[in-house]
Order: sequence, then C-alpha cells, then structure tokens
Amino acid sequence: MKFLSPRARRLAETRAITAALTVARQFEWAFDRTAPVILGPTMQTFLYIDSAQLLLIPSIDHTGSERGQVEMLMREARCDALLVKVGRARDGQVQVFAQIVLWSRRGNRWTGSHIPWAGEGGELLFAPDPNETYAEPAWFAMRNDRIVSILPPCSNDREFADGIARARTLFADLDTEF
Repeated sequence: MKFLSPRARRLAETRAITAALTVARQFEWAFDRTAPVILGPTMQTFLYIDSAQLLLIPSIDHTGSERGQVEMLMREARCDALLVKVGRARDGQVQVFAQIVLWSRRGNRWTGSHIPWAGEGGELLFAPDPNETYAEPAWFAMRNDRIVSILPPCSNDREFADGIARARTLFADLDTEF
C-alpha cells in the first residue's frame, strides 16, 4: 500500500466510512451492538449487520492485504462481507468500489471489484466494474436481506451509464473535502 500522510489517511478512512454508511442507509440496515459477533480492536471500523448476516467493511486497502483478516472473521461469524472502498474512476470522478465476498462452508468466494449502480426507482445494485476482467461477471442485489447474484438489469451501454450516474449522486458528498 502506498504511503499516506496521517491527514490523507484520515481523509481516506472518513470517505470509506461515509461510503459504507451510505450503503447501509440505502438498504435501511440497523446496527445491532448486541449482535453475537465480537470484533477486535483492529476491526473497529467493521460493522456487523445481523439482519443481513453481513460484515460491512469500510476499507482504504487497495492491495488485498486485509484478505486474511476478513476471511478469518467471516469463518467465525459465518457471514458474507461487503468491503467498501473509495477511489477514482477513469474519468477522474470519485468512485465507490465494492468487493463482495460470499461465505460458504467450502470456502469464501471473492467476486472481484464492483461499482454501485442505481435503478430508475433508486434500488442500489452492484455491477461488475467495466475496467476489470472476470471469469464470471455477476451483478449483485439485496434480496430478503441477503446478497444474491442477479441478471443484469440493463441491456445496453446507455442504460448502464445512466445507472452509474444515478448511483454517483447517492455518494456525491464524497467528492468534497471533509
């Protein structure tokens, strides 16, 4: 991971937390402080959403070094994980990225980088990042409080771009200095 000054690191952490809380607000998730998952001090920004059986993890790590820690906690909690990161899209705009990790007794499945996409009705989905290569590209949505793979809701590049633009408005406050 590249070196960040303390100020830049705090700003990046604030943006990641703000993006994760925006996702939580979109899905109307409540945080249960009495949930049966105990998070250690190194995981103080991880949020456990009991209703979705999900770890919501704001992250500034774009190298994957947190993978072992996430895997261990997912095995312990037997839950999925959603890592939320903030970076820049190729057009220079602030872009939220999501890494979805699906829990299974046979091993967790890391799905690759996804970006928020919003339908015309405002439903937040996660689309495969068009700048990544996937063995099996998948879209994800929340259904019955669980992350599930869905068929793409758009059929052309214009609809895809419109959904990305709608999603970016949900995260517009990330483009300002904190």
